Formats: sequence, C-alpha cells, structure tokens
Amino acid sequence: MGTQRPGAGAAPPHRMLNDWVMEYRNERDANTAIYWEFDRLARQPAWLASHRDWVELNKWGFGDRALHHLWYLILEHLIKSEVQASCLEIGVFKGQIISLWALIAARLNAPVRIAALSPFSGSASPVIKNRIVRKLLKTVSRKYREDAIAGNLYGAGDYLADCRRIFDEFGLDFDQVEILRGFSSDAKLLAGLSERAFGLIYVDGDHSEAGALGDVHNFAPKVLPGGFIVMDDAALSVESDLPYRGRPGASMAANLLPSLGFENILNVGHNRVFRKLPA
Repeated sequence: MGTQRPGAGAAPPHRMLNDWVMEYRNERDANTAIYWEFDRLARQPAWLASHRDWVELNKWGFGDRALHHLWYLILEHLIKSEVQASCLEIGVFKGQIISLWALIAARLNAPVRIAALSPFSGSASPVIKNRIVRKLLKTVSRKYREDAIAGNLYGAGDYLADCRRIFDEFGLDFDQVEILRGFSSDAKLLAGLSERAFGLIYVDGDHSEAGALGDVHNFAPKVLPGGFIVMDDAALSVESDLPYRGRPGASMAANLLPSLGFENILNVGHNRVFRKLPA
C-alpha cells in the first residue's frame, strides 16, 4: 500500500481574513488575482452561491460575486474576534448586503446586530431609459449630470418591501434589522446615532464627492477600534486589470481614511476595506 502525502485528497484549509491581509500587496497583479480568487471561492459553498445567483437572476442588487466571499471573511472575523459584531449599511437598495450578513450569521450560528440606513425609495432625479433624453438631461441639468456621474440614479419603488422579500426568500427574519429611514446626512438621524458605535460600517450611499466625504466624516468615528469601514465604488486609485473600479467621489473619500486612523488592509474589486487602528 503506497504512502499518501499529508493532506492528499483533502480540501485546502480555509483561509481567514487575517491570512489574506498578512499576504496582501496593493499591486496591480495582486489586486486582479485576489478578485478572481474571491470570485471562485464565492461559488463553492452552495448556500453562498445561491444567494448571489438569486440576486443576479432577479436584478436585486449590484456589485460582484467576489464580494460575497469578502463579506463572509469580514463577518467571520467579527464573530470570532473581540470586536462587537454590529453592522451598519449606509445605502441599502433592495437588501442584498443586509440579507447576506444575516445569512452568514445564521450559517455561523452567531448573533450579529444589523442596522440599515437608507431612504428606501428612489432617487430625486428621474431614471430615464431613453438614451437621447438622458444625453439631453446631462447637458441641461447639472443636478442630473452629477447624479449620473456619481451613480446616484435609482428608480422609484418600495425598497423596504423589497428588502423583506429577499429576507423571506432565504428564511431570514427581517424584523430583527434596525431600520433607520432617511439620508445619512439627516441631522435628526445623526443625532440619534451620536452615541452609537459599530464593528462594521459599509458606506454605499450618496457617491457624490460631498455625499461620500460627509459619510466618511460622520461615520468613521463610529467604528470601534479593530473594526472595519468598507467603501463601495471607491477603488479608482487602486491599480488592477478590472474593467470597473468605482466612482470619483467615493474614491476620493476612501483616500481620506488613513488620515482618520484607518489602515487599508484589503481591496477587492471596487470595494476597499479599512481597519480602525487602536487609539
């Protein structure tokens, strides 16, 4: 009987967030490779793949499949660490991310507090399907042009009901989510959150320069030491061979975080991950 080498035939060990961070290099080839590796890993657990499959099939959100594995790593890390497993998403749309957080927590059999801050409705500027009309509006309306550049155009709808639907689809309890209805710049909402802190904040709201910078200034101080702030559509300054890396406003705001006590530990596609350093 032949001698089998150690580990032959077995699945490779699961690499946790810190494993990736320790080896990470913010270089073009490394950023491209990590994106495609995360895309591959997000297809392996059937429960994780099925969530993204449903989102893509039903047009229930944006982003990339690779980010599903990123969120798994971050939530797993929070649950296993001493940092409070409390998560806030700014800019929710139809609930792809908050439902994914809830699904990951259920699969890991661990409590995670989830808060969702969003108007849960369409954008003020209209969503125009006709290409000629869109071009005309960009010419005559500065507001429409800025919203289009920032990616801030969303059709009218009841996004709160849409969030409940995706939770129901995966057997999750939407009533456990703390709903903060309004814009992240709303003075009343900010006052209500003045004493709050989170282990994770995902900034995916207004992608204009003013909006994204406002979110960074208002919410970065609410991240606990050792916790994370993840910036969506913020990787224009990150080199890679990927076709889409983000928006100007969000990218500019992300570059401000190191001056506020954060370390950029990982970049996956157009999402940038920053960890708050100890005080």
